[in-house]
Amino acid sequence: MENSGEKLGEVFSFSGEDLNANNAGFLTPVQERMLSRYINSEGCATRVASISIAMTVLVFLAVFFLGVDTNSRGFRMALPYYLGTFGVFVFVFLLFVLISRLRRRDIRDGRISTVEGQVSVWKKSYEHGTGYFASVGGIRFRLYTREQMQALQEQSFCRVNYIKHPPMHLILSIQPTG
Repeated sequence: MENSGEKLGEVFSFSGEDLNANNAGFLTPVQERMLSRYINSEGCATRVASISIAMTVLVFLAVFFLGVDTNSRGFRMALPYYLGTFGVFVFVFLLFVLISRLRRRDIRDGRISTVEGQVSVWKKSYEHGTGYFASVGGIRFRLYTREQMQALQEQSFCRVNYIKHPPMHLILSIQPTG
């Protein structure tokens, strides 16, 4: 790697070996471990969300069936609406679980994508901090440090090896192209 490439490697935490492997379409063992940790952390968040939804449903069912006279005419009239609403809730939850699994497929499979193009960087202020972002060839990336943004600002064109994970993809390695 040349000097600017070495700086990119330093701030984005990849080595020359990582770059060569990514350019050939492979992950290095270090990157595989990083993706494994990422998958495990996302899986944990999904499990927590699923448990929370399940507990909400159980509480909702318990309040409804234990707090209502099931023999009353009002209950029988409201039951189809209740079950319809409950069915829509479960359908939407399962739909989002399916979408989440489909979005993580490239991460699970370690499928590397590549984009080359002009670099555009920007930052956005939030109530609790600042977010750094980049776009290369129309693909948006989340940057995690100001140093990453500054290193990319110095590049006009580059090639990025990444894992698709919408809306902000995971950068594996970057090299300047112009």
